[in-house]
Amino acid sequence: MLKKKLRLYVSLAVFAWDKALKVLNRIGLVSLPGTCVVLYYHEVTAADRGLFAAQLDLLCERAVPVSALNSQALKPGKLYVAVTVDDAFVSFCQNGLPELVKRKMPVVVFVPTAYLGRKVGWGMEE
Repeated sequence: MLKKKLRLYVSLAVFAWDKALKVLNRIGLVSLPGTCVVLYYHEVTAADRGLFAAQLDLLCERAVPVSALNSQALKPGKLYVAVTVDDAFVSFCQNGLPELVKRKMPVVVFVPTAYLGRKVGWGMEE
């Protein structure tokens, strides 16, 4: 129980510090660097497509989508998001890629070329 409370208090302190820095940045007292979060996916099933779309909408509201290959400097105080996909599963091509295209979000897909046209040796997708 003590560990849970400690985690809660640390989380609240980090949250408060983050909010305070954002307020100080808005009024010009501090300058925050641009930050980028990289999200990676493996598959998006037909059942999860709606949730994936909702997550992308939220990302577009809160961050600027960029390519994971972006080499330009990030603008101070801005939040960016990059999307990558591992393994190029068919389910992602059928369900995830159309949602990214609809929102004009760049994506980097990592394809294990040794498995092209073959069944993969790990149990993600049939």
